[in-house]
Amino acid sequence: LDRESRDLYKMVVLATDGGHKPLTGSIKINVKVVDANDNMPEFENSTYHVKVYEDAEIGTPILRVRAVDKDADLNGKVVYGFSKHIQNAKNFPFTINEHTGTIFLNQHLDFESTPLHQ
Repeated sequence: LDRESRDLYKMVVLATDGGHKPLTGSIKINVKVVDANDNMPEFENSTYHVKVYEDAEIGTPILRVRAVDKDADLNGKVVYGFSKHIQNAKNFPFTINEHTGTIFLNQHLDFESTPLHQ
């Protein structure tokens, strides 16, 4: 079963006896397929490129990333963050809003000491 393809099945089950004039009973059954968190979030782009001037103000939004998860409810809720090695890096000049995916400048940039951040 794949909830993303079909989340509800409706059927009628019959029970027929073996009498001379068979009698039949029926019941309606609805089967709801529950989500199994089987999809990972997918970003709209595989790579993002952005240019920021070194004199940009702290708090300047520089980019918004967006990812979508096909799962339902909490399984499909996307929360944004940086990888652990980036979070632990000293002087990492960016922060991200975990709900919107907007990346902000968190420190002043110095092109001469670090011309590229990846």
